[in-house]
Amino acid sequence: MTSISKAVLFLSTGRSLTGLVLFTMSTIPNLNKSPHLGVEMKRMPDKDPGYWASLIAWLYAHRNESGYAALAGAMALLRASYFGKDTWPRRLMDAAMCSIFAFFVKPTLQVIISIFGWSVGDDFAWVAAILIGFIGIDYISFRFRKLTDRKFGGTDEAQQ
Repeated sequence: MTSISKAVLFLSTGRSLTGLVLFTMSTIPNLNKSPHLGVEMKRMPDKDPGYWASLIAWLYAHRNESGYAALAGAMALLRASYFGKDTWPRRLMDAAMCSIFAFFVKPTLQVIISIFGWSVGDDFAWVAAILIGFIGIDYISFRFRKLTDRKFGGTDEAQQ
């Protein structure tokens, strides 16, 4: 059966024209081969509608975490712009690191709350995301280094 007869059969079953194009593209042999070189080309993931659907579904499933990250990043940018000491690439890097840190703030707070037996509402993660953006990664890393130096020995000047 030729591709044209398959397409006519596909349309006669009541499917749409978009389905016909996708069906025809999937049935043409060697569609991914370059006519000039004879090598197979990779399909770009942004051209696949399933890729975008799965990305949107993942973002919808993690909308709260994405909100924490966006809020912390925006607060970090506002703080850096207010003080105005850093260059824009450094501001953006600080905002990105604050966003990554804030993305995981709710599960981290849930573990800490359960360890100490505190009772805190679920909205505390939003406040924590704002605090992460406000204090910034420089302060967090300074405190973390100070804590690890105290726990595991003194500072090593060669590592800094």
